[in-house]
Amino acid sequence: MKSYLIAGAAALALTACSGANDSPAETLEAETPPPADAEASGPMSLVDVVDGDWRSAEEKARDVWRNPVETLDFFEVDADETVIEIWPGGGWYTNILAPYLASGDGTLIAAVWDL
Repeated sequence: MKSYLIAGAAALALTACSGANDSPAETLEAETPPPADAEASGPMSLVDVVDGDWRSAEEKARDVWRNPVETLDFFEVDADETVIEIWPGGGWYTNILAPYLASGDGTLIAAVWDL
């Protein structure tokens, strides 16, 4: 039960920091990071994911204010969990969460709906 509450709280907190983007979804293209060999190396660390070369310089520049490693550590997000990202916006957190969760056999769900 704790995991669900933490995941829900993390999703809400991440949504608040998402920096919504009004661009149509088809114009938002995220670069796909190389697949991680989780069995050989285990889950990636948050620091390695945040420093990943698949993230743009613009995304990395925002890390100073958004503190992604500290935020995800605070919410105790582990690489083997399921995280629901509500209205992912421009993909800043998606480009961190997707490779992190994939490296530990976790799941990222992007929840988007029309109001």
